[in-house]
Amino acid sequence: MNTNFLLNELVDYFQFVLQKSPGELREETLYQEVTNPKLKFCFAAFQKKFNELLLFYNSKAQSNMHFNAEPSRELIKLLDKFKDFKFGFKDTDNAFKLVETYDSALTTIEPTLVPSGGSSIPEEYDVLSILKYEPIIILDHQLKVNEGVKESFPLTMVNEGSYARVYKYMDTNYDTIFALKRAKAELTPTELKRFEREFNLMKTLDSPYILKVYSYNNKKMNLKWNM
Repeated sequence: MNTNFLLNELVDYFQFVLQKSPGELREETLYQEVTNPKLKFCFAAFQKKFNELLLFYNSKAQSNMHFNAEPSRELIKLLDKFKDFKFGFKDTDNAFKLVETYDSALTTIEPTLVPSGGSSIPEEYDVLSILKYEPIIILDHQLKVNEGVKESFPLTMVNEGSYARVYKYMDTNYDTIFALKRAKAELTPTELKRFEREFNLMKTLDSPYILKVYSYNNKKMNLKWNM
């Protein structure tokens, strides 16, 4: 998918709906690690619209359990656009997802939405805690410390070669900068084996002039070392 075309289409849509252009949404300050201004604007615009609609959804869930027709149609359309947006970026360095609480809430809500007459709010819906000062969209390349731990650190790309991209991040648990080398998705099995051999070779080396490697993630093809 042509991500530039997708971004331009979304920017045009949100400029019309919100009457705002890139750089004009307060929510953009929540996505400082996103360097592409159009992508940052789209993240911010989705957050603004999701929050507006879900705030109203919360209020209706606490009154008559009926979500009005017009906001129902808006949420249906917004969800469709978000799915296309997420799919378009899924195999890129800017792949992303919703935070767990929003993803869970929308998974409960979506099957009940209808385009006319309003939508019934399911009894199992738990009032969502709206995030105003934290991002609701997380980049997949934000690194989890380990499995089962939710803390993550934003990665900054520092270099790129024919086989991989190199990122750095500050691990606040160790107060240390680490590097992460990630194999590109389009590598062949032979090239991935070469990438793994690089880690195994570096693991055997011990020199103040050679970076010390720590781990290799076979699923994500990540090679991690201390800087």
